[in-house]
Amino acid sequence: MNAPKPRYLDVDSLCDEAEEAGYAWADAKAAADLLEETRKSVLATTMASYLAGAMPVSKAETLALADTNYTAFIGRMVDARKAADRARVRYDILRTRIELLRTNTSTERAAMSMR
Repeated sequence: MNAPKPRYLDVDSLCDEAEEAGYAWADAKAAADLLEETRKSVLATTMASYLAGAMPVSKAETLALADTNYTAFIGRMVDARKAADRARVRYDILRTRIELLRTNTSTERAAMSMR
């Protein structure tokens, strides 16, 4: 019976793919972080438009939180965090594949030296 041929992966290509995924994750994370960091500023700006009419702060905040522009901003913020999280998953999977490849190679070397 013939032994199955080992399946070789292009390590350089896999590392390049992991590098690209890492950069994509960093970019997506930065975009999500920016939106999250400006959340209070967007809320304050939205509240300011309501406060111009001498409205109580608590009522202006309630109206600002329900404002379509603010809820759309929150939607964009959540979408950006989702994209960043998904990019991180892709990057982590590629790193895991590289580590598994290293482990398999090491195991194969150890098995060959035992023969």
